[in-house]
Amino acid sequence: LAQIHAGRQTRMAVVSSSFAATPSSLLTTVVRFDGESTAVSRWDTGKQHPTNGSADKHSALPALSPRRWIMLAILSTNICVNYLPYYCFVPILPQGLMVYGTREASMDILCILYALVYVPCAFLTGPVVGAIGLCNTFAMAMLLTCVGCAIRCGPNVLGGFPQSDLQKAFLGIEQDGNAVSVLLPGMDPVRQQAISFRWLVVGQAFCALGQPFLVNTTSQVGAEWFHPNERPAVAMVLSLMNFLGASCSFMIPTMFVEIQEESMHTASTQVASLLLAQLGLAMACCILTVIFFQASPLTKVPTAHRAQVSFREEVRRFLGLRDFWLVNMQFAFYVGVCNAFDAIEGSLLERYEYSAALSSRTAISCALAAVL
Repeated sequence: LAQIHAGRQTRMAVVSSSFAATPSSLLTTVVRFDGESTAVSRWDTGKQHPTNGSADKHSALPALSPRRWIMLAILSTNICVNYLPYYCFVPILPQGLMVYGTREASMDILCILYALVYVPCAFLTGPVVGAIGLCNTFAMAMLLTCVGCAIRCGPNVLGGFPQSDLQKAFLGIEQDGNAVSVLLPGMDPVRQQAISFRWLVVGQAFCALGQPFLVNTTSQVGAEWFHPNERPAVAMVLSLMNFLGASCSFMIPTMFVEIQEESMHTASTQVASLLLAQLGLAMACCILTVIFFQASPLTKVPTAHRAQVSFREEVRRFLGLRDFWLVNMQFAFYVGVCNAFDAIEGSLLERYEYSAALSSRTAISCALAAVL
């Protein structure tokens, strides 16, 4: 009996020393004596909670904030709004070419910019989120989107109405007999077209800069706000927003721009109304994000312990993984083909004597298929 008692004291001393020497945020040690199993857990507070094997696994989980679904809705809306400039001129390609006086290849740059900007910014998302947090990252992304949408309007649109007529300008209503337009009457149209298109490209680049900081934070949002059992559903919803946002980018332009419009002045006015509407949506989402999106909850969401490594070391590790290249090469091929088709869909339909606006109808079918 003395030997058994001494053995028990030795085992308990080992467990106590392991608590003191282990810096992990969550430590679980199983102690066995006389065939009985007991689990001892310690959370970040340092307090030890003895539990037995028959205890409910969910009893030790911290309470999750019900506001997490509001945060998910805000992020989903931001992703959709950020996608609106992406394929904006694909369904209204003839009107876009007429207003900006450029070629089809130049208009395709507006779609290519999103893909070009995404690649380098994808590597910056992790360090930026780690430095300023999710809340500030989303606010920054929507601010970039707002700035980009404002630059896309150009000086003629933003300077073509007084402040008191801002609401009318967003709705495309005439002011003092003149409607807000991309091209102003009485000026050289060729020069105006060149200047307006440069502003459009620069603004598109700013909108594209905000996209990676929204779509690449899916796992981080799930880790900070949701239980592990809810994270797959969160990832599915946020991934779905990519398809819905792209579909809305095809569908909304045809609501502002008439398909058969051949008058440059009327088309210029309608395009200005479209650009202002996108700016208004971006500003609304930015304000919504700044006011209502909150930092991660105070309670710790259960997650696996992860060793701290430098960003350079982490990149070096996953670049050396064979599975990483197998999965991402397939994904890159899929995304490349889809983006290439989306960018030229309007011009491709016109070559076969279809209306470029038909792409907006295909977007409706894609959106329904994505939801299903």
